[in-house]
Amino acid sequence: MPRSSWATLLSAFACACANAASPRPSPAAESWPTPALPEPMPSPPPVLVDTLDVPGDQPVFALRGGRESGVVGVVFHGWCAHGMGFLQAFQTAAAAAGRFIALQGDHHCGSGPMRGWSNDVTGLDRRIDAALRAYLGHEPPSQILLIGSSQGVERAVDLSRRFPEKYRWLILTSGPHAIPAAGLGRLGGAYFFVGQYEGRRPMQLSRDALGRAGIPVELQVIAGAGHADFHGQGDPLLRQALGFFRLAP
Repeated sequence: MPRSSWATLLSAFACACANAASPRPSPAAESWPTPALPEPMPSPPPVLVDTLDVPGDQPVFALRGGRESGVVGVVFHGWCAHGMGFLQAFQTAAAAAGRFIALQGDHHCGSGPMRGWSNDVTGLDRRIDAALRAYLGHEPPSQILLIGSSQGVERAVDLSRRFPEKYRWLILTSGPHAIPAAGLGRLGGAYFFVGQYEGRRPMQLSRDALGRAGIPVELQVIAGAGHADFHGQGDPLLRQALGFFRLAP
């Protein structure tokens, strides 16, 4: 091959190698928009029980951080006890189900904060209405769940008898006396708890009486518990009771 032809061939080969080694710009990669990061989700409000002033009455204890819809419940502590601690025992499950308040009894137990309940059922109903107005910001709902412990069981049952269309479901812990079914026929259901280490007969008789009257009813023994005690199991126990009434979310 003539020398000029070899020179031309080598020159073309050198150019091809140089072109292959040169980086090629990415087609418009730098012009792509940077994707926007999603806005962080706000943290849910904490679940807690605080004090709520009620005009013309003593303060009540109000559950915060719960669902704005769902069931509305009112909680009654036992004799010479305190409403805040009772509601706190199952506050997480209550918050998932709706909105709850705990009243403080109208009977003084000495000079301290502990209270009991008088027999003024009509007055108690008025107190509930006033407390729920302050808590909800509107008129109380037409149907309310009641939760009572020890003496609070008696007040919850009395309210359901006096106002059967209003107080429709009962969750009752460690009631001191057997409950007859008279006047309770409109209940949507009753769920009884009793501690493993307390007398069970009153709650067993209550369950049997209401069951014979055709009221949906259940009784559960709380393992390891004594009187008016959830033994650290308040949240799962309340969820179970609400599920029985089909009020759980």
